[in-house]
Amino acid sequence: MQDKVFFIPLQTLMLIALAALVYLLTGASSETLVYQQHAVLQGEWWRWFTSHWVHTGLQHFGLDAIALLILAGTLEYFAPKWVLPSLGLGILMVNLMLWQQNMAVYCGLSGALHAFLLPLIWLLWKRYQSPILPLIAAASLAKMGYETSLQQTLFMTNTWPPIIESHLAGYFGGFILCVVWQVMERNHNPVSYET
Repeated sequence: MQDKVFFIPLQTLMLIALAALVYLLTGASSETLVYQQHAVLQGEWWRWFTSHWVHTGLQHFGLDAIALLILAGTLEYFAPKWVLPSLGLGILMVNLMLWQQNMAVYCGLSGALHAFLLPLIWLLWKRYQSPILPLIAAASLAKMGYETSLQQTLFMTNTWPPIIESHLAGYFGGFILCVVWQVMERNHNPVSYET
């Protein structure tokens, strides 16, 4: 792959625009869009998707938008066709965790965003084999372990109780995607990363 001289991460910017639009139109913690287990059980299935785009406040939205720009934007630079599968698998894993753990409420993108991390590290490792990359993976796991032990996020305070397990669920989604890519490549079906 040749380095791109000028690059605009269109998919990533559209995802940020979606989150911004939801925040501007509905405000913080929209009652009709957040994940509420009792509402999902009563047939409000859209909450499985919309809850990831709702935020508890401007700080929550801002941190998720910055993380989305960095993680998804970088993944889009190297492997644009894997941005949406990474996000989709992250959302799926977080939703499975919410259901399995009987979580009452949830909103935000941070859990799903963790699904970008391992695929991005894996792609960069295949390209550069920098020793810093395994350290980044280990540091992200250490951060999640620290947050889990304190039941508080490291970088923000929130009006809602944090659901740290969502970060682990998203991270696991990224791991699954890496395994799928590796299996495809081993079966002599090289993975195409570009569009």
